[in-house]
Amino acid sequence: MRSDTFYLIVQIGILALRLCLLTRCTARLGSSAPGAMVQARQKQLKSYMINDETVQYYSRRAPVYDALYENPERQSDLIQTAEALKSLVSGRKVLEIACGTGYWTQQMAKTASYVLATDINESMLALAKGKEYPEGKVSFQVADMSKMEVNEDFDVLFGGFIWSHISRKELRTWLGQLHRLVKPGAQMIFTDNIFVPKSNTPISSSDQLGNTFQVRKLPDGSEYQIMKNFLDSAELDGLFESQDIHYEFNIFGHYWMLSYTTPAFSANNLS
Repeated sequence: MRSDTFYLIVQIGILALRLCLLTRCTARLGSSAPGAMVQARQKQLKSYMINDETVQYYSRRAPVYDALYENPERQSDLIQTAEALKSLVSGRKVLEIACGTGYWTQQMAKTASYVLATDINESMLALAKGKEYPEGKVSFQVADMSKMEVNEDFDVLFGGFIWSHISRKELRTWLGQLHRLVKPGAQMIFTDNIFVPKSNTPISSSDQLGNTFQVRKLPDGSEYQIMKNFLDSAELDGLFESQDIHYEFNIFGHYWMLSYTTPAFSANNLS
């Protein structure tokens, strides 16, 4: 009887172990399903997603946004930045995030083989679509970069004036997720502002993570507090430290441009 009881206990234990392993395996398989992957990705991205106030601010600013490109003291810097960008995207297929009113889309379309320009704001895209581009070289899509899914292979991802709106703590994760939108070994290109006293809107506050903020006022008098971080090369060294990534960082007066190639072996998430 003791032998039979011991045997029964052992069999029950084995059955319980198999059931546990099967449950874990099923959970892993379930988490790799497309729907689960999208949900997990969106949950991960939520922490650095551009907040509603920033989205609303740029939506309402759309009609007057291009005025910033008319600043006389910045014309030479804009030309240098545009020439560098056109050289980098020449003959290549570009995914543009946060395209805004299409200023940089127009520049890239002069040399790129194709540009898919995306933005979360329909009001911005409406203005971008109204500009002139070489026939068949540019398409537009309303898209939230934090939830974006693309079905095309892109050689380049470009983001103009979006880097500064991402929390410093989340930059590494953000870049890693953007890598998944392009081919392994693709070129990542970003451009944004250098802080120039008396030229840029003053910094109004900062938080414990080192993010800085500006109070932006629209022509109708409404005010918005917008995250605006200003990058320097020391921060980039820390960001890419110990990674298989070599970058180029250039400054054109009021603007900087960052370019690097994603690791060819994977869609690296930099974490």
